[in-house]
Amino acid sequence: MTETKDAMGRVIRREMRTTASPEEVWGALTDPAELARWFVDRAEGDAVTGGALTWYWDAFGAAVAQNVDDAEAPWRLVLSTALEKWTHLPEDVRAGMAGSRVVLDMRIAREAGETVLRVVHSGFHVDAAFEDEYEGTSSGWQMALAVLKHYLERHRGQDRVEVLAFRPATFDLADLRKAQRTGSGLARWLTTSGEPARGDAFRLQLTSGRTLTGRMLAETDNEVLWSWDELNGVLELKAFGMGGGRWMVGLRSSLWNAPAGLKAALQSELDEAANRLVAAISFAPTRDA
Repeated sequence: MTETKDAMGRVIRREMRTTASPEEVWGALTDPAELARWFVDRAEGDAVTGGALTWYWDAFGAAVAQNVDDAEAPWRLVLSTALEKWTHLPEDVRAGMAGSRVVLDMRIAREAGETVLRVVHSGFHVDAAFEDEYEGTSSGWQMALAVLKHYLERHRGQDRVEVLAFRPATFDLADLRKAQRTGSGLARWLTTSGEPARGDAFRLQLTSGRTLTGRMLAETDNEVLWSWDELNGVLELKAFGMGGGRWMVGLRSSLWNAPAGLKAALQSELDEAANRLVAAISFAPTRDA
């Protein structure tokens, strides 16, 4: 197996362990149809050395085109991309990144009866203009790998429906965390009863009338991921910087084998919840989180 040096700049390291086989993990990372079942809106390309893969998040108008530097099925996938091709970044940020590249090195192994996926994402600039991108990507990988584990172990091969509801907001991070993680905070915008627990199953009664029974699958400084047993899915409470001090907050739900009509109904419910969240946390910031 060839060695790849990290690109210059800051590095993100994440790990996921699963009961799925290396071949199943490899397929989830390389097959465009599989990628759309847990990660992106769509993907295209071939995971072969010298090839290319492009990931699309159509809801955000974002695309990341990547070179396949190394592909050794089912153990290693190395992708790289020029930062100026990250179309979701503001033009003024991309303009200063000419010649820079980001390297995504994903290695799969078998250890103690489990499959381990290790992700090393390197090449993030250290300047302030790139801080939101680095922090958002770091949080995003932790959330995404938890979704991947849930998908592989409970819904592999099932098509996914995604429901998004995001709003711009100005807030104090401490207020956001309370709104995402405590019974009293959630009662201001999402629930009528219940409180999430770490590790143990919990049950929330939602303002919409639905029940959410699940477990906390992941949490970062800005984001929380729960399983949602009643809907065969997950619910993410998300917040990410957009650069220039701008933030987006909201919810994203992934549902597998969703019945007809569920997406439209849930979209309306999440839109209303996102509006209440913004009303609950927004203010003109006067202190650090």
